Amino acid sequence: MTEESGAPTNAGLRAVEPLGQASLSDVVISAVGPRRSSWLPDVLDELLPTTSRAIRELVGDHDPRVFADKRLRSSFVREVLLDDVINETGEVAIGTADAGVALETYLESLTRYALEFDGFEAEIEDWPRQYRQQRVGDIETITTIGTGRGKWNAGLPVLEHGFCEVHRRAEIAPTVLLLLDGQEWLSVDDNRTIQSALDAITLLGEVLDLRLVLSPSLERYLEQHFQSFCEDVVGLTEEGDASTTPPPVSADPTESDLLADAWDRLCNLDGRGEGRLRLLANLDPDGAREHRDLKQDDEIDLAAGSVDRYVGDLESIDLVTVDDSSRYNTVSLSPLGEAALEFITDDYSVRHPLQSQLDAPYADPPFDDKYSVSPEDEIPPQDGQDDEDSSENASTAEEWLAETGNPDDGAAYVQWIDGGPSETLDAWTMHDRLAAGRRVEGVNLVDHEISEFEDGRIAQLSCFEDDAQVVVQWGGSLPTLARLPAALLSDRAFSKILEPSAVGSAFENLFEAHLEEEIEAVIQRGMQIGWFSEDELQYESWRKRWGHVRTELLQRLGEAVGTRDYELRQELYNDLHGLLASATALYRSLGIDVTIHIRMPDTAMLRDDETRLGDFLSFMRHTVPKQTAYGIHSGNRMLLEDRRKKLRQRLPYDVQADDPTMDLTASWVVSGPQASLLQEDLENAIGAADEDVREAIQEGAETAPTMEIPVVVANEFGAIKSEISRHLERKGFRQRHDNVVSLTRACMAVLGTETRGASPFDVAEALLHLKKKPGLSLSLVQLENALAMLPADRLLRGEKATVQKMVKALLEADDPLGRKELIETAGISENSYDRNWHDLRALEAFGLVDRLNDKRWQARLIPFWSDVGSKSSPEDLKEWEIPSTWSEVLFEAVFVLGRDDDVDVNDLFSWPQDLAEILRAIEWEHWSPMLVFLFDGLFENRQTAVMGDPGKILRDPRKRGVATIGRRPTGTDPNQCEIVEKPTV
Repeated sequence: MTEESGAPTNAGLRAVEPLGQASLSDVVISAVGPRRSSWLPDVLDELLPTTSRAIRELVGDHDPRVFADKRLRSSFVREVLLDDVINETGEVAIGTADAGVALETYLESLTRYALEFDGFEAEIEDWPRQYRQQRVGDIETITTIGTGRGKWNAGLPVLEHGFCEVHRRAEIAPTVLLLLDGQEWLSVDDNRTIQSALDAITLLGEVLDLRLVLSPSLERYLEQHFQSFCEDVVGLTEEGDASTTPPPVSADPTESDLLADAWDRLCNLDGRGEGRLRLLANLDPDGAREHRDLKQDDEIDLAAGSVDRYVGDLESIDLVTVDDSSRYNTVSLSPLGEAALEFITDDYSVRHPLQSQLDAPYADPPFDDKYSVSPEDEIPPQDGQDDEDSSENASTAEEWLAETGNPDDGAAYVQWIDGGPSETLDAWTMHDRLAAGRRVEGVNLVDHEISEFEDGRIAQLSCFEDDAQVVVQWGGSLPTLARLPAALLSDRAFSKILEPSAVGSAFENLFEAHLEEEIEAVIQRGMQIGWFSEDELQYESWRKRWGHVRTELLQRLGEAVGTRDYELRQELYNDLHGLLASATALYRSLGIDVTIHIRMPDTAMLRDDETRLGDFLSFMRHTVPKQTAYGIHSGNRMLLEDRRKKLRQRLPYDVQADDPTMDLTASWVVSGPQASLLQEDLENAIGAADEDVREAIQEGAETAPTMEIPVVVANEFGAIKSEISRHLERKGFRQRHDNVVSLTRACMAVLGTETRGASPFDVAEALLHLKKKPGLSLSLVQLENALAMLPADRLLRGEKATVQKMVKALLEADDPLGRKELIETAGISENSYDRNWHDLRALEAFGLVDRLNDKRWQARLIPFWSDVGSKSSPEDLKEWEIPSTWSEVLFEAVFVLGRDDDVDVNDLFSWPQDLAEILRAIEWEHWSPMLVFLFDGLFENRQTAVMGDPGKILRDPRKRGVATIGRRPTGTDPNQCEIVEKPTV
């Protein structure tokens, strides 16, 4: 470069304590290994905005004309950036000729990116293809420099004279933390690999504020073998060798003391920690686990002898405690062990404390109405990641569920539903969100736009306390039927749900041991659990047998799919039905409720194809009734079985006159866009199983309880009201009928569409953010802010995506936003704002957005004219007369917007007024839920006000939707049937 350049004053290389403080603005690169090609691209990518800004500053100092004139860029690169390395022949001389070409190409790509692409990420999709391809190519060149890979295979000289030389001109160096993976570094056989990585770190340390976090074992290794490097690192050799003996736990440790002690103990495992970490991470923070369960845990996956040895190791360093006072030893986490979990990742590696600190939320929200979300004692607040960045990965609960991975690439066929896309949606909240779809014990239909699984062969499983959920994507009757027992009886299920302490060594824990008959008779002749003989009376033998059965049936599935061999397929159907019925009966006997989720991303395709629809309805007809029981008796065997041999193998039973119906061993949730349109077909299909009732029962010669299976829509008003009540009771809010009704109307208005009500999944996801306020009523302001935590595309469903992003940004903002602030906060481009400005004006006309006198915007989800709220007009809009009817709202909106459609407005609003006709004429059908649910008068007259089929959103579920199979015994009340709503707690 032409000017004398040193380095930023704060540049340097230093070692820092693992539990030191870090800023949210710092760049943190975790799991840094000894091969620079694995981590250097991340550094270059994270610093790309900073590097681009440095280039623009150099352009401004050299010749501002370069910003607009592409022809001047080449001279800028050569005169400013390459001046020191161009020889007398005009070649870039930094070693080989290829290195010189690579350096010039790097700087040209960096300059082009800084001047053309940086800061325009929101508009990428609108660019011509060649510009998008150019941007991708430039980023690849910029982020592979110095790695020895990429297009130019460029090494450290190009990094030194390219990236480092640009940053050498900056006044302030950005702070970068490299969290070195000690196990990876210590496992390298060739020290030349380590030396190459240290050389790159040294170069970066000349122009960056580069901080290293090392484990004690790696620090000792570097001091022994790379002393010259250590001498250049501030703070690395000052403390001397770290002790290998864990310090004693203080009598009254603070949280920071515990974290520091826990980190020291994990580091002192010295590379021996993989199995021990798996064992530690699979202990229960809320209780003890029996030693025998740990040996059977597939997640731990250790030999029995290893479990014994590792438990002893962990106990010796105070991470676990062992209680041998009962028949079976129990292992529990010590306070130090609970603290250690903070540093163990999902893949059982150690995450450095600084990374943990930066992943966590940086502050708790103020305790007031505007921010009464995310209680720290229950659900952490969101991590603050903006929409634009998070869109590159799973940013919503739906996207997270859909990112299953591919089994061909190593993903498991059965996966736990673990933590979601943010700290707010952890494993428990993801589970509870799914539970919202189960309105009744029966078949629940949820209208919800879902994401298609990355691989439809995956099944997902979750279990908390006495509630288990299995999630599959519909893939045809036979594959779907196979995936359900494969998940419920997977190694993961045996490890965490059907473990020895839960089932009992000899099944003594079934039905909590309240049985008059022998357990073997109950299992074989009562519950009719299959593949169970005298040889399976011990837990380990039974688990091994069922594992073999599961594997065999899945192998047969591969043979049966696509074949026309009817007998082969039918035999497999029968065996799979038997295994699924056995699994759900077993779960029920342990007091665990099972919910089966069948996801259908495209229900329209199913409904339009008679063959596919018939396959689905046949699946439900023959599968749902088999998941029933009456006490300890199999419902299918009592009512539908007609094989004499099977009928002889039954325990005697009596049908109670006051309890003439069976229970379900599994409930069902069918979700997808317009899934509710399947209700009548499903009710008829399941009810058609009445034709299969045993002849003796049909003729009255034999009695048996009936199956009464509700088929309901979970988007209806009553369902959403129940879901809101469930969360209010859990959080301790006071429940008043009028308050709950108002909250329900608000959710239906904000989250519903003209064809369906609010999704219970969305309602649950929003309410999970609420902070506990025992004894108080939930205000609409609190609900409004909870709803604002949902993804933008879930709010005001009829609006364009850009408008939804703007509304969400306004709702989350502390203060009103001007044009520039709104564009930046919403993550949209200026062009997008200008194209959708009229739609924002439409929201203003409806009272959802206010434009203040200083041209700033603010938003609400409950318009001021609604009687759901306070019906107080905004201060800056006092001239508005608050409308008293829906027609006044519409007329005022049309007047404000000054529509020039070929519509006679006066004629359209003349009596008698028809809401549906008016909305269709002015193309505002998507406003119908808001008008219906936010006007009390319209709410009372809702049957004629809702677009399309008014019953879809507000149908009374108790008047229809029950498939009845069987004949009620004499003396029972035929009107006794009722749909039992799920408990509110």
